[in-house]
Amino acid sequence: MNETNQEILNSSQDSVSADSKPLNHRPDTRKMIKAELLGSHSHSTESGVIVHIFQREGKYIARGRYQGEAFGPQLGSNEIKAKSELVRILHEIELGTFQRPTVARKRPLKNHKIPNLDLRELTNRYLTEKRRSVGHRTTRDYKNRLVPAIEFAEQQQSLKNWRYAAEIDRNFALGFREFLINKQVTRNGRPAASSKLISARQSINCMEALRSLLAWACRIDVRLLPADFLNPMTKELIGHPPSKDPLRRSKLPQEKRITLIHSMDEWQFYTLVTLMILPLRFEDISGALISDVNFENRTLHLGHRLGGLDYNKGRVDVLMPLPEQLMPVLNHCRAGREEGPLFRNRSEWESDGEGKSSIESSDKLEDKFQAALQSAKPGQIQAPQDRKQLFRNLLKQMGGISSNYVGKQLRTIIGPEESTRPYDLRGSITQEMNQAGVRHLELRYLTEHSVNDIINVYSGLEPEVEMQKYYHAIEPLLEVVERRYQSLIA
Repeated sequence: MNETNQEILNSSQDSVSADSKPLNHRPDTRKMIKAELLGSHSHSTESGVIVHIFQREGKYIARGRYQGEAFGPQLGSNEIKAKSELVRILHEIELGTFQRPTVARKRPLKNHKIPNLDLRELTNRYLTEKRRSVGHRTTRDYKNRLVPAIEFAEQQQSLKNWRYAAEIDRNFALGFREFLINKQVTRNGRPAASSKLISARQSINCMEALRSLLAWACRIDVRLLPADFLNPMTKELIGHPPSKDPLRRSKLPQEKRITLIHSMDEWQFYTLVTLMILPLRFEDISGALISDVNFENRTLHLGHRLGGLDYNKGRVDVLMPLPEQLMPVLNHCRAGREEGPLFRNRSEWESDGEGKSSIESSDKLEDKFQAALQSAKPGQIQAPQDRKQLFRNLLKQMGGISSNYVGKQLRTIIGPEESTRPYDLRGSITQEMNQAGVRHLELRYLTEHSVNDIINVYSGLEPEVEMQKYYHAIEPLLEVVERRYQSLIA
C-alpha cells in the first residue's frame, strides 16, 4: 500500500513539474553547431589563418582569428550563397584586405558585392534615400516621373533584353524615349478622364529622372551599379525642354486683372487681391503670418520663420515694399488678431477673428508648432521639407488656406474655359515690373531669387525706389482696389 502511494505521489510531482514549465518553452535554437562548406569544416590559408564553419538557427557562420582578434561574419542560410561568401572571405584574408564586420560598417565607402537589382528595386532604394533628404512631396514628384520607366522596363519584351538595371544600355534609352513619345496620359491621373499624349516637357522630366537615378546608383558611396556602367540617358538623347517665346504677350495684363477684381466676391477679394498686385507664389499667401506684415513701414517679410524651420521656395529673405492702397485690405485680414495665418478660409473668415486662427503671440505659435513636432508620427519628419510641410498643415488646421486651394479659387475666377493658368499671374506681374523699369538685381530680389551677382558686391539694392516705379505704372489697378475696398466696408 505504501509503495502504491509513493508511486502516485511521484507521478503527481512529475505532472506538476511539467505543468510548471512556461507555455512558450522551446529548445535552445541559439546553440552553435559544427557545419561544413566546400566539403570541410575548417579552411586554412597561406597566412596561417584558419576559418571554421558553424551553423546557428540555420545560418552559416565563419569563425576564426585575424590579426589577433576574433571574427564571425554570417554567411547566410542559403548553402550556395554561403559558399560564395566563404570564398570571398578566404580570398580577402589571403590578400590582407579582410576587415571584420564591425570595422567594415564604419568605413565611409561601401565594399559589398554589387547586387543584381531590377529597375523597380533600384527605384525603391533611390526613393527611400530621397525621402530622407528632400522630404515627402519632392519624393512623390520623383516617383511620378520614374513610374513610366518602370512601366517600360516591366514590359514582356523589355524583360527579355534588360531584366536587371545593370543591363540598361542605349537601346533601352531609345526604346524608353519612343515609349514616352507615344504614351497616353489623363488629367491629374484620373483613369476615367479623356487621355492625350504626354507633354514634351513631362517626357523630358521622366528621362531626366531616370538619368539621375542611374547616376546615383553608380556613385562610389552607393555602389548599386558597376563602376564601368555607362549611363545611356545622355543629354543628346534627352534633348532640351521647349523654351518660352521671348516675344510672348502677358496673359494676365493689368486690364484683365482689373476685370478679375470686379468679379471677385468679398472673401476672394480680401484673400486673393494681393496676388493681383505682387509677384508672389501661392505658398507665400498660404504661409503668410500676421507678424510678416509691418503696418508702420508698409513692408511684407518673405523668408525664414521660426529660426529657419519654415522658409519660402527660394530660401531667401525678401522685404517687399507694399503700396498704400493695399494696407487697409491687409489690416482687414488681420481682424484685430495678434498672430496667426494672415489669410483664412471662408468659415474662419466668417468668425471675424474669434475662431481658432487667433494666437496671442509669435511665441505661442512657436510653442504650438513645437508641440506638433513632438506629436508627429515616427518617420514623418525625415527632412527639413517635412518640418515646413508640418507647419503649413498646422496653419491650415488653424483656419488658414493651402496653396492648392489658392490655385483652385483663382481658376474659378479666371474661368475653366480659359487657357491661362493661375500661376501666369506671377509671370505677368514680373513682366510689367520689367516694363516699368525695375532694375535687374531688384527684379531678382523682389521675385524671391538669389542675387549672387558681381554687381551686388559693389552696389546695394533699393527695392523701395524700384517698386515705386512699378506701383506708378499700375496706378489704375491700385485705384480699383481702393474703390472696391471702400464699397465693401460701406
